[in-house]
Amino acid sequence: MHEVMFYYIMLEAGTEEVTAFFALHGACAVAERWLARQHGGVWRPPRLVATALTPAFVMGTGLWLFFAPVIRSELDKAIIAECEGMLAFLERVGRNLAAMAHLV
Repeated sequence: MHEVMFYYIMLEAGTEEVTAFFALHGACAVAERWLARQHGGVWRPPRLVATALTPAFVMGTGLWLFFAPVIRSELDKAIIAECEGMLAFLERVGRNLAAMAHLV
């Protein structure tokens, strides 16, 4: 589904990187569950190791597989421009509402 969304947003054929991102995370979740079952359901890495590895894994694979198509197509610049436009609109609305409040 993410590949389809990326296609409609970027109007470019998917590269399967986003699919690979989710497939890799799914495979790792299955492997973690399998390891736990092999060790009597109580296997867990040390908390400090898990705390460091989890965000590192998500950020690393996210930059490598999830955000690569976004950056390559310069969609990130379009998203920033859209956000700036929305903020400018909200600022105008706020100023107009403030001006109307002073008139009442």
